[in-house]
Amino acid sequence: MKNKPVIILGAGITGLSAAWYLEKNGFTDIIILDESPFAGGKISTIHEDGFLVEKGPDSFVITKPYAVDLIHDLGLDDQLIYPKTNRFFILKDGNLVNPPKGLNMMVPTDLQAFLESKFFSWHAKHKILQESTAKPRFSNEDESFADFIIRRFGNEMLDLYAGPLFTGIYATPANELSMNAAFPQFRKMAQQYGSITRAVKKQPQPAPAASSRSSFAGLKNGMQTLSDALIKQLKHTKIILDSKVNMLGMSPNENNTNNYQIKTESGVTYNTENVIVTLPSNKAKLILNQIAPVASDILGSFSTSSSRIVTLAYKTDHITEPLLATGYVSAEREKNHVSSATWLSSKWDGRAPEGHILLRCFMGKNPETLTFTNDELIHAAHKEMSKMLSLTDEPVHYWVQRWDAALPQYKVGHIEKVESLKNAIDPFKGLFVTGSYLNGVGLPDCINQGLQAADFVSSDR
Repeated sequence: MKNKPVIILGAGITGLSAAWYLEKNGFTDIIILDESPFAGGKISTIHEDGFLVEKGPDSFVITKPYAVDLIHDLGLDDQLIYPKTNRFFILKDGNLVNPPKGLNMMVPTDLQAFLESKFFSWHAKHKILQESTAKPRFSNEDESFADFIIRRFGNEMLDLYAGPLFTGIYATPANELSMNAAFPQFRKMAQQYGSITRAVKKQPQPAPAASSRSSFAGLKNGMQTLSDALIKQLKHTKIILDSKVNMLGMSPNENNTNNYQIKTESGVTYNTENVIVTLPSNKAKLILNQIAPVASDILGSFSTSSSRIVTLAYKTDHITEPLLATGYVSAEREKNHVSSATWLSSKWDGRAPEGHILLRCFMGKNPETLTFTNDELIHAAHKEMSKMLSLTDEPVHYWVQRWDAALPQYKVGHIEKVESLKNAIDPFKGLFVTGSYLNGVGLPDCINQGLQAADFVSSDR
């Protein structure tokens, strides 16, 4: 099998990772097809006038090992960097305020600090403390993040803290976000201990030095360093860009395998017994419609959302106070266009030249924002940043990234949908479908999905 071609559809980080691990497993004939003019998917870094601007992710969690392991394999250990501070703010009632004191996740672990904090009302504090008396619920039935948090900790916890802090990565409203898919650890805590409070207090407390470390890391020269290194070090993989796949067909072989025919818009046909599909769900749906209509229908049911990212550069003397935090997240009830902002030059070294600051604004919570032109986005972001940070002048540089229907949403019932897709694909020997819309949206999750795809092909099932 290892001397037979493997065709990967999609040259994002999942597809590139699949090729990397296939090569490690001994495969020597791999082709990646992608309709984009460049590989790497959402990973893209701009270097301009001394600024380093990410179009996509600027970091990844290190609590999942897959990204760090791959970085080590590629010899990029010296590229790893960590935030200069873990401090952040929450936008509440139009003001940047410190997070509530005495909390670990949502659990008061320093009772005195929690009670003295003015972040929550007394009614909310009482509800939060009551969570410690909750009884175990052994049902595996899915529910929304909002229902879970409100039932246990109350509305203020959801609106002011848990919602903005935990749900942003999934780009899904809290009242639609699946607990089982996005936060299975909380479900397990509730089943084992009844109370999340009791579960957290049973966990060993980290040493002071360890507790101050960030669980996130970035790359010194930008996230594209990773995809560029992957592309450069792939020895037996041919990456064909500007190559849109129009059709995936199939015919049985005599040796009880499937022969897949892949036709591109330019008229080129590829034949293989192994296909890995890492395309977004809406594109995978079209590709699979002919050979697997049931799977195609399921793929069409996965939801996505859109966002806009505006990155603004200012001169340091345009701000009256130093930025001593990584940025802020906005409470759900705030009526603003910017849902969160990262102060890149305060979070990472090497993001702005001397005498400048760099701010990254995430926009899209308000549907109206998605209709804005680039100029309107820049104006709205600058207006809100000026109000919060007392900026005294216009930005000297700006960059806008528009992500349309690009962010997977994990809605209630997500795990059951993923299982249904797996069952619909299983009869097709040699076909593997994966992507960030299935089992994790972060960089380590995508790399792991590429690893799983490679293991699937290598198992020669």
